[in-house]
Amino acid sequence: TRLGVDRSLITQARRNRNLLRLIALGCAWLDEQAGDFGAEEFADLAEEGREAVITRAEQSKLRSLPRQFFERTRREAFSHYYVQPVVWEGLGYEGPPQPLGFPDHNQPPKGAGV
Repeated sequence: TRLGVDRSLITQARRNRNLLRLIALGCAWLDEQAGDFGAEEFADLAEEGREAVITRAEQSKLRSLPRQFFERTRREAFSHYYVQPVVWEGLGYEGPPQPLGFPDHNQPPKGAGV
């Protein structure tokens, strides 16, 4: 949330009716599952309960709502997270080669021993 991934995902969903519907249904499913752990809503669960509910979604049948919700929101969250330069720093990634290109393209790769 510090990097705004949640807000980016919501903004994306507002432009995509299918994604918005999937998120709405998925969040309703999360809240429904929370009842099994003694909470009214998913957000009220302790970390262990939230992880248990998410594991249920991840392990659900392939085309089920919980599984689709899990897979899609996970994929979109990763996409919104890894496009941020602040994340690249921690990975040792200097960013995409363009617009600078590969100025040393005609040289052997560094460390190739050539």
